[in-house]
Amino acid sequence: MKRIVITLLTVFSCFNYFFGQVDRCSTDKMVQQELLLNPDKQVILNQLESFTQEFVKNYNAGRIVDTTYIIPVVVHVIHLNGPERIDMVQIESAIQSMNDDFNLLNDDLIDSNGDFLPSTTTNNIDTLSIFVPQSVNGSIDWMVQNNVSVKKNDTLCVVNNNNISTAIIADATNNYFSGGIINLLYDPQSIVESGDLIAQIITTEARGFEDIVADIGIEFRLATKDPQGNCTTGVTYHESSLTLAGGENVKDDTYWDNDMYLNIWTVANVASGAAAYAYYPGSAPTNHEGILCQHDYFGTTGTSSNNNWQRHTMSHEAGHYFNLPHPWGSTNDPSLETNCDTDDSVDDTPNTIGASGCYSYESQVSCGSLDNVANIMDYTNCAYMFSKGQRARMIAALNSNSGARNNLWSSENLELTGTNDAYYFSQPYADCIPVPAFTIEGDNFGSLGQNGFSVLFKNQTYNTVQGEVSYEWSFPGATPSTSSLQSPSVTYDVSGQHDVILKVSNNNGSVELVKENYITVLEKISSPLIEDFESVDFPSNAGLDKPNWYILDEFPTETNWKKNDFASFDGNQSIRIRSKDYSEGFDNVKQIIWLPEIDCSQASEGEDFKLCFNISYAKRLPYTDLYGNSVIPDTLWIQTRRNYGIWINRPNPYNPLTTDDLVSNQNTYFNNYVPIDSTDWKEICLDFNFARGSSSLMIKFEFQGKGYLQSDTLITTNVGGEYISNNLGGNWLYIDNVRIGSLQDIENRIDVTGESDELYNYRIFDLYGREYYEEHSLKNGIYFKNGQLVFIKGEL
Repeated sequence: MKRIVITLLTVFSCFNYFFGQVDRCSTDKMVQQELLLNPDKQVILNQLESFTQEFVKNYNAGRIVDTTYIIPVVVHVIHLNGPERIDMVQIESAIQSMNDDFNLLNDDLIDSNGDFLPSTTTNNIDTLSIFVPQSVNGSIDWMVQNNVSVKKNDTLCVVNNNNISTAIIADATNNYFSGGIINLLYDPQSIVESGDLIAQIITTEARGFEDIVADIGIEFRLATKDPQGNCTTGVTYHESSLTLAGGENVKDDTYWDNDMYLNIWTVANVASGAAAYAYYPGSAPTNHEGILCQHDYFGTTGTSSNNNWQRHTMSHEAGHYFNLPHPWGSTNDPSLETNCDTDDSVDDTPNTIGASGCYSYESQVSCGSLDNVANIMDYTNCAYMFSKGQRARMIAALNSNSGARNNLWSSENLELTGTNDAYYFSQPYADCIPVPAFTIEGDNFGSLGQNGFSVLFKNQTYNTVQGEVSYEWSFPGATPSTSSLQSPSVTYDVSGQHDVILKVSNNNGSVELVKENYITVLEKISSPLIEDFESVDFPSNAGLDKPNWYILDEFPTETNWKKNDFASFDGNQSIRIRSKDYSEGFDNVKQIIWLPEIDCSQASEGEDFKLCFNISYAKRLPYTDLYGNSVIPDTLWIQTRRNYGIWINRPNPYNPLTTDDLVSNQNTYFNNYVPIDSTDWKEICLDFNFARGSSSLMIKFEFQGKGYLQSDTLITTNVGGEYISNNLGGNWLYIDNVRIGSLQDIENRIDVTGESDELYNYRIFDLYGREYYEEHSLKNGIYFKNGQLVFIKGEL
């Protein structure tokens, strides 16, 4: 396992750094992980390499007839209704960009006439003029052919005068020139004089490798028939929190037959930390052949960009899919001097350490020669081309049965996937039936308030490009209860959880989608609210005095809030949650539990209004960073919304309760922590005077944490020790005995141990003694806060 060394300065800054870096590609990392699990797949790769070497010999000898290879594609968009739910325009831009790169049509390398574009990185020197040096004249012998590639320091010609021969090389006074296409202005043996312009070198983005730039001859087409033969646009959408750390986990429930389609998955974040990855033919886990890409590296528009890295990322991964390594070999580690000892098994790509620079000549030289920095399989930001040797290797993969690459472009498969010319260029979408999908604007959790909970639905129906679509919505518990609008708005006037049904139809058929318990309208109770978690069916409670709580399940694969009878402060049950087993790749797992809506308008005047609860928590690891803070990144955010305003975190608008704030038992429990008695608990009480008199108070507890990391992490502690692990997850956090109300209404539930932590009394008064409950709405000025004079910079 790769080891990453981090010296923790603060928990948050270091983890932002750790998760903020995006590598270009993790193909070799993923392949090596699969080989560790299934070593027999190395035999497949070895057989493929032997086949490739023999095929390339025959291909280069002209014994194999070339053709255009059509590849059926399906794109699976894994999303949570965020920006990662990319649209058809962006998807089509990705397919177009791949086709441009694989057919030498990319407009950042070739112009509309098929000529190479001048380089943009040669300090505006599009053409390098070659003159005969001073005091030199005679007949010219060219060492290069006309209109061929030359590189810096190549000998272009020799000027002979009697017994004196003068060599003229390709060079420039600036340090940006590395190569280009030469145009000879004199015939061989012509007489030239000092100062004569004898040649011009057109500098292009191929940088001296123009002669090996290849048209691969592969065309990618979105499938128009699914595996069952039904009409499709070649795109599917799947709503899942797995998109937040997408990898092999998103494939099992979404893939189409790998032998028939190139499967592409797009996600919000790639779990491996890379922008994308693929598998070499035959090396993927079962049913997992294909490419997985972060949405903002997919295509040239939408959430992605037309810059060099992003527009060519998918072509880079498709190169891997067709058995191309990186130019320095099969590793994810460019720029290592030891890479000069490895190779990519492609004859015309020079040996390189990888990821060289794009500007100065010196930055493009490694392993004793000029690097092909313009190669799409490198990691540079000036990648534009594939080489002829790479074409031969990819064509070999397409003729191999490894990973069924040879079946993809077979005439039978093209007919089955609707990508053959006769079908693809007719009316392939005429029989498509729309697939219903929808989301809402804003939260699907709300309260009745004064006028009900209003929700605007956003239609996301797909799989149709022509013809009219009709919509039949059903909203139990809402007004109106039905609609035929494309994106209707309704108001819920009944609390509880409600299904939403959408049926979409066209002339070809109809499909119905039911989202169960999709809308939650919180029950309302007057303060005080007292919850002891003793209900057998919690979070469902029986009776008006015990309204339901709701647990949001945005991370269904991860540990969430749950009642338990292992420990409690009072009674037999409590709720608990733990981050220890949170999956690798998630930046932050967020698990939310909602309290009922609370009417605080009748709260007693003059009495402190509190939120109090008992917690029990112990650290799973004893290590602290250089500032003495726990390395465990568990946090508890208590968020409130008063009278349907904005959400604000309590007790501090900007900071949560951290691991150190939550600890009630100072001992370390490496495995399963269970509190034994009341001494393992403590009480936290927060000042909620801001809510007194409010007709609506909404509260949610949001637990955030990380579990397994992508690699082992070396932590240097504040006492000089070292801890190496790939898990920084925390232990069980227990919560019991939640009370919200005036002190006199909840005081009989106050911690009997007398060890209440009266934390964070953030009451704010101006100099006239007037109390303010929302710091963000204050004007600039001097205030009393926590009993001290402070300057608060508020709204201007």
